Amino acid sequence: MYRKKDRRLQRENVTINLEELVPENHLLRIIDKAIDFNFIYDEVENFSEGCALVTLKDKKGFVTLQGDWITAPMYDGGTSFSGGMATLSMNGKHGYIDKSGEFVIPMKYTDAKPFNPDCRMAAVAMDGKWGVVKLKDDMSFNADKNASDSKEVLVLPTIYDEIVICSDGFIYAMKDGKCGIFSNYGREVYPMVCEFIDYSGKDGLFTNGAVTARIDGELIRIDRLGNTVYPYSKFGPQK
Repeated sequence: MYRKKDRRLQRENVTINLEELVPENHLLRIIDKAIDFNFIYDEVENFSEGCALVTLKDKKGFVTLQGDWITAPMYDGGTSFSGGMATLSMNGKHGYIDKSGEFVIPMKYTDAKPFNPDCRMAAVAMDGKWGVVKLKDDMSFNADKNASDSKEVLVLPTIYDEIVICSDGFIYAMKDGKCGIFSNYGREVYPMVCEFIDYSGKDGLFTNGAVTARIDGELIRIDRLGNTVYPYSKFGPQK
């Protein structure tokens, strides 16, 4: 502590260089030379399929378990890998990459949900309307596979208000308050005439081979072929 007679010293400026304070052989210098601290990220999502979505300076990218970059942290958003694919977005546009970091589906959709690992499809949106996209390589029929140089096929066009891809590969779609069922290739299984379809089954849309739906206030059961199996009243109470 300075005393009164040391007032001149109290007003002196002293410049301290931290580099000079730490000796060359100090442990901290040895650690700094031996370890690359670039692996420290702002945020790391849980690893999925051997990859993790990380945030660095408010930008997103993917790394491997070994810490190698799959994609540099330059994107605005993303979702974890699912079914071998992950979403990335920039400037309001969403696309899908594979584990090499290549954009298999370019950033052109205004919203995109994770790929369904069971049937390798995903719900995508254009200006608030949803459809379903599937990779051409996963298509077992030739229709539209050679329609363009793109690697994806729109199984359902982006015209629906809601899309749910179920684990058994069937698709629930809703438009203008009416809903229907489509196959994983876009074939209509049941027309868009239902007021309600119960897609909450944990084993897929057709739990125990049928799904509950409502038409004109009456509950029915629909099988995988689109047939009305029987009115709901035959095995349970009316809603």
